[in-house]
Amino acid sequence: MHSGHTAAFAAYERRLRPFAERNQALATRGDTAVTPTTREQLESRNALLRDPESIAKEMATASAQAGRTAHSGLLLPEYAGVL
Repeated sequence: MHSGHTAAFAAYERRLRPFAERNQALATRGDTAVTPTTREQLESRNALLRDPESIAKEMATASAQAGRTAHSGLLLPEYAGVL
């Protein structure tokens, strides 16, 4: 618990900054469905968008294969041990 909002916001920033930066870095590499950089990536992304049921599975598979765990790397203290 923090004594005031200034301290609380600073603590929040310290806790979440690394998580946010890891996730922001995922989008800047250009190899995601969000930011395709080649025609093949664009076509693959568009094909996924035509089949909504496969989007989540494809993105999760690609993230796991690339070793990207940043998107699920934050466990909030109040949920520790619950999940």
